[in-house]
Amino acid sequence: MDVQPAGWNSAQDGGYGADWTAENGAAPLLDELLGGELRTARSWARKEADRRSHGRPRRGDGVTHDDVVAQLMFGAWVKLIRPLSAAASSQRHRLLWEEAVSSAFPNADTTDAGRILIGGQLETLRRLRNRVAHHDNLLGVEVNRRFNGMLSLLAKIDRSYPDLAAARSQLRRLHRQDPRRLWSPV
Repeated sequence: MDVQPAGWNSAQDGGYGADWTAENGAAPLLDELLGGELRTARSWARKEADRRSHGRPRRGDGVTHDDVVAQLMFGAWVKLIRPLSAAASSQRHRLLWEEAVSSAFPNADTTDAGRILIGGQLETLRRLRNRVAHHDNLLGVEVNRRFNGMLSLLAKIDRSYPDLAAARSQLRRLHRQDPRRLWSPV
């Protein structure tokens, strides 16, 4: 999802380059969608660059595009496809999807329905990731459904990815052995 905005950004009028994360480097549509997230990510990337320890190969080097991308939160990637708020208009997202982002998912429906589906899948994954990161109660999570959703999303990028992701996963075995499956309601 980083490569598609880079090519799109370079093609926009105004002399924008491939580095859409650079200061004043995002074309207006990208800046409207992710301006705040990009400013925050650049700030964090500068702080991380300043913390590089002695002996580290990039100590003293400036912040790169990859440094900024590494600091973008998961929600920023969702926002490339859909608004995080149900009340917000998705017109800008639709345009960016049609002109760039849909290419990141070559096995997906490239229509607006495909954008909505993938946006929903990413948002579901973002919410689950946040619940895990915040040590929320996950007993009510439908494990197989979430896992299948992740594999479906990977297949939209490359059809071989689900097999790679699931090859060594113990998740399905653990789910089958979950003792809660045998519990009866009280």
